[in-house]
Amino acid sequence: MNTCLNCQTENRDQAKFCENCGESLSKAALPLSGVLAQTPTPAPADLPRGEPVRREPSGGVKVSGGRVQVGGDVAGRDVVKISQTGLGAAAVQRLVFMIGGMILAVGFCFLLTATCFFSGGIVLGGSIFLALNRPVETSLEAAQQMDQRLNALNALSSGQTFSTKTTEVESSSYLRFILGPRIGVSEPKVRYIAPGRIAVGGKWTALSNLPFAATFKVGTSASPLELEWMAVQILQIPNSDFGWVAVPTLFVQSQVTQVADSILGRVKLETIVDVTPSIPAAPREWQVTGVRR
Repeated sequence: MNTCLNCQTENRDQAKFCENCGESLSKAALPLSGVLAQTPTPAPADLPRGEPVRREPSGGVKVSGGRVQVGGDVAGRDVVKISQTGLGAAAVQRLVFMIGGMILAVGFCFLLTATCFFSGGIVLGGSIFLALNRPVETSLEAAQQMDQRLNALNALSSGQTFSTKTTEVESSSYLRFILGPRIGVSEPKVRYIAPGRIAVGGKWTALSNLPFAATFKVGTSASPLELEWMAVQILQIPNSDFGWVAVPTLFVQSQVTQVADSILGRVKLETIVDVTPSIPAAPREWQVTGVRR
């Protein structure tokens, strides 16, 4: 059967003209696949010779001076382009002020430490830390011996004289095991600096539990124990004598007097003599004389 392309009428195979419209049947349509097969594929246009092909970058990170740019296809996916520049003037100014403040703070603390030493004298300030760093053993037995000696002195009759010995071991042990827990002193140390002068260190709740160092005069004044010099360590650096600040004695003298009166308030000390044995690293020992008030 021949199909007329004009009116789509089906005609006999031998017919040369359409029986309906008379149109020639020689223009019968080819199958669609044949038409497609015969359609020539256009050849690609020739690229200009001598000119390299330019391709846009797919992405990446660009660094130029103080500017960083990220864009395109990074790590296999598209990202939004981001540009980051260096610190601005305001940020740099804040950074300079912050560093300057830190330097001033350290310098101020150093000045306070120097003031702490010079306020009590160079020799006095240095001798305190040297003495407190000197190792001295403590024991509960030594603390009890000191406690018994003090009780015996306070039990004397009025006007009765006495002569006794005392050591750094006994005094430091007494403060650690007996007196310290009563008055809020922890990690205490007692060292004899010179006849009639002792150094005491530790942490005291009355000073916000900060490390403290102090010197006391033991003698014939109205109070048997007079505070000479005290400092607290506000900047605590392990194994360092840095960060100490002097404390006015008026702030703590009344508390010191109360403690001293509870221990030696009934006796008057008259002489204190250093009788430390001539043995290397031997604890200091004093011979003390006095009278019962």
